[in-house]
Amino acid sequence: MVWFCNNSATLSFLLFIHFHLNDLAASFAGAPRERFPFMKKELYVVSSIAVIAVALFFVGTWAFKNKEQNVQAEKETSISASQNRLIRDGALSLGPSMAKVVVVEFLDPECGSCRAFYPKVKQLTKEFEGVRFDFRYMPYHRSSVLAAQVIEFAREQDKGWQMLETLLERQAEWADRAEPQTKLIMSYARSVGLDMIALQSAIDSGKYVDLIKQDEQVGVEVGVKGTPSFFVNGRMLMELGEESLRRLIQEELSK
Repeated sequence: MVWFCNNSATLSFLLFIHFHLNDLAASFAGAPRERFPFMKKELYVVSSIAVIAVALFFVGTWAFKNKEQNVQAEKETSISASQNRLIRDGALSLGPSMAKVVVVEFLDPECGSCRAFYPKVKQLTKEFEGVRFDFRYMPYHRSSVLAAQVIEFAREQDKGWQMLETLLERQAEWADRAEPQTKLIMSYARSVGLDMIALQSAIDSGKYVDLIKQDEQVGVEVGVKGTPSFFVNGRMLMELGEESLRRLIQEELSK
């Protein structure tokens, strides 16, 4: 607004010069302006061109700046909307509930890259204690949905992290098999100390199926094309890596 007001004053000044330039020239020449009809015409044309050129410059500059501001506002709105979709009440999470920065990871318990990157995520949770880390599911493999259901059940028993880490640590035993490894996964659940009768009942009833489908749908909507995928306050991590994720977290913390 200040920029616009300043330029408005400049334009007003130019218009003043435009309308009084002939009078000023005639005064400096020491004769009435009627004696300089050609000068009057030439000065009028020149001043008109100058005013139009300057006006077009300022209008163009204002339009460009206004477009940049609109693009930035649209980008921020898009990120904010993305962040709202990314947050799911009850998601497996670590960190303060009212954290300034929230990192959302879409993972597949059967994904080898998720297993390989998990120690780096765990390190970052320790490094940024004021940041919240949420985990949502993006099942791509045969046993992924079953594994996600077991993790959700374990989360309700306050053993979600233990179950997730057990599945990741022993991933080589059950992942990427031709058939879902139900017996192995259930044996891991038993080793963690879950109520097996209640777990089987929850799985049979499909208690967590809609939740997992919701995560998958949101992942598709926000552009997830593989796992692990990370979002920091709605901003997608474009290059997977511990340092790039750390930088993105630091950028959001500094705002």
